[in-house]
Amino acid sequence: MVEGDGLNGVRKGLVDAIAEFGRRGLTCPPVIIGVGIGGTKDQAFSIAKQAAVLRPIGDRHPEPEVAAIENELFDLANSLGLGAMGYPGTGGYALDVHVEIAYTHSALTPLGIHQLCQAARRGVVRIHADGTIESRDAPSWFSEHHRRIGL
Repeated sequence: MVEGDGLNGVRKGLVDAIAEFGRRGLTCPPVIIGVGIGGTKDQAFSIAKQAAVLRPIGDRHPEPEVAAIENELFDLANSLGLGAMGYPGTGGYALDVHVEIAYTHSALTPLGIHQLCQAARRGVVRIHADGTIESRDAPSWFSEHHRRIGL
């Protein structure tokens, strides 16, 4: 993203990523899209992948402004006329869009976008010392400390 582009740059970056990968069949839609905004370039891509891989579908960022961006980008991704496997279609490209943010200098805001195949599978269990196993349906990977909320 070029410095000064702001939210319009994020929108353009998402559309460019979908055009480059989705329409050419380089991703396998429907996908979960992770968007990382801020930090350094490597941090932006790292948090984008974490957002796509670790957050459950339907989860929204606890900061209302970021949650609103997630909703807007989700609608945008599904308005481009691409469906499953990059074939023409409507409303089937993205299962969800998750955004994570990192602190950065305002002169330049890196953008990372990760598109995760819908075949992603994960499970979370805690194995206790006595050998008992406890499973969790929706782990909370992103703590308030991780997101620097209230700091």
